[in-house]
Amino acid sequence: MLRNGKVLLVKRKNPPGKGLWAIPGGRVRFCERLHQAVEREVLEETGLKVSPIRLIYVAEIVENGFHYIILDYLCDILGGKVRAGGDVEDVKWFDINTLGDDVTNSTRKLVDMVRNGMPLHVRNCDIEWVVIGIPKGHMHYRTLLKLKDGLLLVFQEATITGILRGFANVVLHPFREYLKLVCKKGDWKKGYAEYQLVEGDPEEAKKIIDALYGKGEL
Repeated sequence: MLRNGKVLLVKRKNPPGKGLWAIPGGRVRFCERLHQAVEREVLEETGLKVSPIRLIYVAEIVENGFHYIILDYLCDILGGKVRAGGDVEDVKWFDINTLGDDVTNSTRKLVDMVRNGMPLHVRNCDIEWVVIGIPKGHMHYRTLLKLKDGLLLVFQEATITGILRGFANVVLHPFREYLKLVCKKGDWKKGYAEYQLVEGDPEEAKKIIDALYGKGEL
């Protein structure tokens, strides 16, 4: 669970990672589906009711004759109150930028990935459908993009407009190769949300792309 730059961790009582802080979780029961195991374990260990959104990280641990496969899910928090339960000693929120040394390796790798950005590569073959229309009672378009893994992305009209204009600006400009769009508060378009995507630093955009794909040809 992520909230305002913080991640919820539990202090483990048992192996693997006994005595260390880690993402909430545990064993999957026989005939239990993965999303059911996530909901049950998080409720038992943290007191929170959650809804799994999608799988974001997989880790393997071979320790003391056991082979653990760890599946980490991004979750929505639906309710509940944070409290330690089950096989954990404590539970609390940690700033993702200031983790100590007493966390499991898989947790540190996951938090590093979150801090540096979680890439979601979308290809045509990953898309189930795209729907564009104006919901009843609204004035502006919504673009709905459904991926085959079940993730549904919903974009407001102002967001899609900002992205398309930025894309056209880069493609059609004779010298521009990179552009970073930044969400800022303003009144550039009356009737839209007050937060708009405006042009940011092209050099910063280049650094982000280089970090993800390398400095060779994309």
